[in-house]
Amino acid sequence: SKIQKLPLSYLDRHPSGDLVSRIIADVDTFSDGLLMGFTQLFTGVITIVGTLGFMLSVNVLVTLVVVVLTPLSLIVANFIAILIMAPFMALALLAFCFTVSEATVSFTIAESLALFPVAIALIVLHELIHGFTWGCFAKSRFRSIDFGVIWSALTPYCTCSEPLKRWQYILGGLMPTLILGFGLTAVSCFFHSLFWLIVSELLILGGGGDFIIALKILLHRSKGKDTLYYDHPYECGVVVFEK
Repeated sequence: SKIQKLPLSYLDRHPSGDLVSRIIADVDTFSDGLLMGFTQLFTGVITIVGTLGFMLSVNVLVTLVVVVLTPLSLIVANFIAILIMAPFMALALLAFCFTVSEATVSFTIAESLALFPVAIALIVLHELIHGFTWGCFAKSRFRSIDFGVIWSALTPYCTCSEPLKRWQYILGGLMPTLILGFGLTAVSCFFHSLFWLIVSELLILGGGGDFIIALKILLHRSKGKDTLYYDHPYECGVVVFEK
């Protein structure tokens, strides 16, 4: 009914084929969105339930602690990010349980009080690692790196004002999770520390957004010979330039 209410001059200025194309494209986009939404919901529920079952079979205590603390990371991770990072979290738990006996595991009151400030400090360090890695690849080095805070979400961010090659952008995006998430998992196993295991699990989950972007870049099929990836200046994402 919207087209019927438009003036005839609008139809004169816009080809009929363009209007039909827009209508068909909108319907196709909506139908594809519904299909993908239901598919992701089903596979997501199955994956999360299966991961929780596996974690419970390995160690009930650690699993309960991780489940209780997981909502804290919802500030920086959405449902798809949780779906992607759940297997990595399970692997970190498996590595800890295979190297640390349950009798040596403890979690003190002091550690519980230190958990939140340590997590906040490591989130800031997460962004610094982004900036350092991208700055090593940028032509202007660290002059191309900018830091800030999204105050509405109380989330720090890092952007690079120069376009990068695909492998450079992906490496810079994944480096914080590789160092802090998986690195602290190794620390927790070495020192038999449940505290550092919990911190590493939170940081692995918090890196879900970076893994989603990296996955989209890897799945992107470039139509040009030269492709550069430019960090989006004010949103979480990347802009692709093709020549």
